[in-house]
Amino acid sequence: MGKSLIPVHVLDWKVYYEPYLKQTETVTSQYGKLKKTPAADLTAETYSVSESSMFTVIAFMEGV
Repeated sequence: MGKSLIPVHVLDWKVYYEPYLKQTETVTSQYGKLKKTPAADLTAETYSVSESSMFTVIAFMEGV
C-alpha cells in the first residue's frame, strides 16, 4: 500500500468479502446449496452498502 501497489478500495472490498464468505457457509448449511443473493444481501446490510456494490466486490474477488 505504501508504494501504491494495492488501491485502498480493494482493501475495503476485502473487508466486505470475508464476511460474505462466512455468510455463504451459513446460507449453504440452511438451504443445502450455495445461494449468493441472500448472503450478499445480509453482508451488504451489515456494512451499509448497496447490493449492486456487494456483487461488484464478489465479482472482482472471484475473478469473474
